[in-house]
Amino acid sequence: MAMIDFSAVADIAWQVYRLAPSVPDRLTDPRLIFLRDFPSGSCDSMAYATAAMLLQHGLGDWWIVTQGDGTSCHVWLEWRDDDGSTLYAIDATAHQFPENTEPFIGHGPTPTAERFNEPVEATRFSELPHHWPRDAELALLDHVRTEMA
Repeated sequence: MAMIDFSAVADIAWQVYRLAPSVPDRLTDPRLIFLRDFPSGSCDSMAYATAAMLLQHGLGDWWIVTQGDGTSCHVWLEWRDDDGSTLYAIDATAHQFPENTEPFIGHGPTPTAERFNEPVEATRFSELPHHWPRDAELALLDHVRTEMA
């Protein structure tokens, strides 16, 4: 497993997080509904944009993890060891759930993995199907790339 500069990773993740609420037209464009109530409903978009920016900055090809709780799903990023264990997680919308007071960007699994403990899918960002990103994911990524240039 390649070492990773987690300080640089966290810096990128926080930059994406701070930019998310300022996506143009997020409150008026119906295609961007998943960004409207940030952080609620924005987990896919945040995971996608953050993973893309990390890859673009040479900070690894992160896993996009989707897990369920029996009624809904949640999405976050993981950096995994060779044995599949989670070394780091980025869950920028963890605080949409009452048991969390802030985003999780840190060592080990996200605290939301306790609630969303039914695996649905885990895919490296570079291996996502081309149809995966919706308008909200693409709008956020475009905004972030423009603002971070």
